Amino acid sequence: MLSSTNAITPNGYLRFRNFLQKACGISLSENKQYLVASRLGKTLERENFTKIEQLVDALERAGSARLKEEVINAMTTNETLWFRDSHPFTILKNKVLPEMTARPLKIWSAASSTGQEPYSISMVIDEFKSLRPGVLKAGERIVATDICTNILQHAKQGEYDSLAIARGLGAD
Repeated sequence: MLSSTNAITPNGYLRFRNFLQKACGISLSENKQYLVASRLGKTLERENFTKIEQLVDALERAGSARLKEEVINAMTTNETLWFRDSHPFTILKNKVLPEMTARPLKIWSAASSTGQEPYSISMVIDEFKSLRPGVLKAGERIVATDICTNILQHAKQGEYDSLAIARGLGAD
């Protein structure tokens, strides 16, 4: 298993931080070596890398799309819950939706993780439409994206265990 004390040198960590920022926009602070070690240990072991610099070298070579995707997937946090940060949902319900008259409503849920945010948006829209029949006649579309390809597969299925449901979703 990867030991952060010998596999992640200061220069190697800086190179990895720069690669990750450039590749996908994830910005690691200066003291997250432990996170890299824990999330990439199995990948480094499987690829027979003993230093993070070897991983960065491989990522920078042409033809490393599979490895790049694996590393980005491992480094994403995927933290979400239903109706996370209630303020934007209140604005959607009380300000945005009432102002939508003739134009189609298009909402992009970036960094949607396992899908709770776009499904929460959909629930707000459905509730709004049930209270105001005939509004949003032009329709609505929610697009959900995430840089973690593994987590998007989970989101597409729309199936959640009781623990995930309990994180922000009411009984109704």
